[in-house]
Amino acid sequence: MQEKTRDTYFDNLKTILIFLVVLGHFTNLNRSVPLMGAINNVIYSFHMPIFIFISGYFSKSIRNQRSTEIENILYPYFVFQFLNLIFTKSTGLGFGSMDIFTPTYQNWYLLGLLFWRILIPYYNLFNKKYSLIFTIILSFIIGFYEQFNTFLGLYRILYFFPLFILGYYCLDLQTFLQKMSKYKYYFICISSLGLIAIFFISLYNRNLNDMISLAYTPYSNYNHSINIFYLRIIGFTSSFIISIGLLYMIPKNKYKITYLGENTLNIFLLHMFFVFPLNSYLVHISSYLILLISLVSSLLICLLFSNKFLNKILIPFTKLNQLKVLIKNYR
Repeated sequence: MQEKTRDTYFDNLKTILIFLVVLGHFTNLNRSVPLMGAINNVIYSFHMPIFIFISGYFSKSIRNQRSTEIENILYPYFVFQFLNLIFTKSTGLGFGSMDIFTPTYQNWYLLGLLFWRILIPYYNLFNKKYSLIFTIILSFIIGFYEQFNTFLGLYRILYFFPLFILGYYCLDLQTFLQKMSKYKYYFICISSLGLIAIFFISLYNRNLNDMISLAYTPYSNYNHSINIFYLRIIGFTSSFIISIGLLYMIPKNKYKITYLGENTLNIFLLHMFFVFPLNSYLVHISSYLILLISLVSSLLICLLFSNKFLNKILIPFTKLNQLKVLIKNYR
């Protein structure tokens, strides 16, 4: 019954996105290689904006505060902060640290989910249009305050918050796309041309490569640079347009790899434990070989962590209530 009710469109979308998340971390770690830097800018121009929009879209059932958010989000956050610390101390790879208030690499997304889901019920109390405009303005202004730079990943969380809200406000994505269908090919054309332009400009111009990266990767605030502020506005706007075009291109048919979209969280949390060691060997080889290894490795990582048996083993690390059950049974 559960299998029949799944929407293959969203599973296909999440399959593509989670693959790009893994590949994007390979490309990000190899940004100094022109080809990888260009692909990195292409990926980061849309993959997290769409992922966060979808997160908001599937949070529409949230109408009030839920204590379950603590167990479902904070618990795996602390677990994987600790696992990242052990990984870094034992291998010398990654960015694990004792500082629980600075999310380790991809863990910022968990705090983002917690922050967004706690605040989103309050948005039902206000006018949708004005509350969205207020949040968009806040997401840009907050970059001028250094206090939000790394602490809890708040700058990135606030920057992406409007996309979560847009997903939350979207009653039915297919209906929205259908209403906009007369502009469908315009969006697809603009998205395609935009991604091609990002790729080739990033590939052949190092300075513009860095500027495009600043526009789409809000790792840090503006550092008192008004130019980065303008870049982020351009990046946010273009991400929105590119994303709409790409949403029209997602297939609705079920494929052999569609099931990967069912367990994206485990892939998201665990993939860096493989990406860092594999990436340490991608030195002094051609850029095309780096790309090939990254592509194959990304696919294999997604296949590995979507395995149903492995997911059962991982449940105690991601769900506190299941850990409680295991402890109770053990006693």
